[in-house]
Amino acid sequence: MRVSGFDLHTNLGIQQAAQVFRDTSNSMFSGTAKLAANIRRFSGQMTDAQRINFFTPRDDDAFAALNEDKEDFAVGASIPKALGTGGGVVTIHLYVWDRGARRELCLRAPCSIGNTNATRRALETFVDTYRAEDPELIAHQI
Repeated sequence: MRVSGFDLHTNLGIQQAAQVFRDTSNSMFSGTAKLAANIRRFSGQMTDAQRINFFTPRDDDAFAALNEDKEDFAVGASIPKALGTGGGVVTIHLYVWDRGARRELCLRAPCSIGNTNATRRALETFVDTYRAEDPELIAHQI
């Protein structure tokens, strides 16, 4: 599985960055996506499709304990997609490091051939929203 993402440098605080992530995730699950999720739920295609799932990403790397630069905050969101994008979910992770005057944010999203476009659009939506909150944001696609 391929991982896409962006590295961001921002003036936003950790709590502000987390709130932007939450609000953006919630805004992506509206209208058509909610309708599609409910259709999939009622047809038995996807039992958890009716809502966004927020979670704490886990680092299953056997060498994770050696990481000397552990993030200060991490959150993930599984966001149901609309029927026009093939159903399923887009999963986005946010990792935040406080670097003093600025914060380093890493947005990461695992994607497969079937959801590459939806994942790219979701990541770009997050970057655009962070840029709207912090016009001095610096973003690099990985």
